[in-house]
Amino acid sequence: MKVAIHELERGLLSEWSRRYIAILEHNRIDWKLLSIDDLQFWREVQQCTHFIYHWGGSTDAHQKAHSILPIIEFQLRIPVFPDWRLSWHYDDKIKGFYLLNAHGYPVIESAIFYNKAKAITWLNNEANFPIVFKLKRGAGSKDVVLVQTKRHAMRITKKIFGSGIISGRVPGNDIWIKQIDVKKFMENKARALYRYIRGYDANRSYYVHKNYVVFQKFLPGNTFDTRITTIGDRIFAFRRYNRKNDFRASGSGKIDYNIEYINKECLRIAYEISKDIGFSCMTYDFLFDKEEPKIAEISYTFNDLAIYNCLGYWDAGLNFHDGHYMPEHLQLIDFLGIPDMKAPKVY
Repeated sequence: MKVAIHELERGLLSEWSRRYIAILEHNRIDWKLLSIDDLQFWREVQQCTHFIYHWGGSTDAHQKAHSILPIIEFQLRIPVFPDWRLSWHYDDKIKGFYLLNAHGYPVIESAIFYNKAKAITWLNNEANFPIVFKLKRGAGSKDVVLVQTKRHAMRITKKIFGSGIISGRVPGNDIWIKQIDVKKFMENKARALYRYIRGYDANRSYYVHKNYVVFQKFLPGNTFDTRITTIGDRIFAFRRYNRKNDFRASGSGKIDYNIEYINKECLRIAYEISKDIGFSCMTYDFLFDKEEPKIAEISYTFNDLAIYNCLGYWDAGLNFHDGHYMPEHLQLIDFLGIPDMKAPKVY
């Protein structure tokens, strides 16, 4: 067995990849760092039995993943993590909505248009304000905006069907200014300056969103969301409370791990979807439409430490198992088929 780990960029690794490597080395499993920028990449990848690519949020990461993962999985027939079931819709809220809606799962009602005139007609005649606007990519609610008026909705629609919108610049989104974390803001600026000085691209998320619009039904009264993560037959869950004076929970960091508050129907729905579609690992964000749980978004990536801090997990029979578990370790157990793999202490 030899596991290939794809680098993030220029020999750098994501924290997830570092932990995969620590686990592999702890269990004396051979691994190799690869990069598509290496002209010998395709020869070297065929010398490996498994391939791991951890998606980043940058446009660069998306370009590389979509270019190489299908070839490795379907043409070279080398097991890949994430596989096609997890990655084809990754970081694309439209694809995620279409997938769940097509299967009839309880996803939040959304109106998605690729035609400006049809979007404007819907806003004029059918939209019930307030509504939620989202860019299809992004995490931490950065580009999720509560639209209170038709005028605001029209402004967004004309912009995205015109010059386009880049992440962080949705018209009318000033909430981040009111709630800015100065320390984090300065760290990000320093990191961008460092990349610029070293001759690297200071902004790797250069995607311009154009010619589509996503409006989602606003569900009032939700002071938290319920995040369910399935890894194989294990189900992890916690609640995330909204930011102060905000309707959004994603990215708030206000996590409640009390298992007594977890709605068991959310556990059941998430597990059923993962087994039905074949997700080896998936995270679901649930809100409530009155008493009915609805899925806002899905993603195979998540905050690994948040999962580790859970008090345990539920199995397929909804029996609870106490303990703290590294998600990377559980993923490798399933991916490599080694149930007795040991977990080092990396947190």
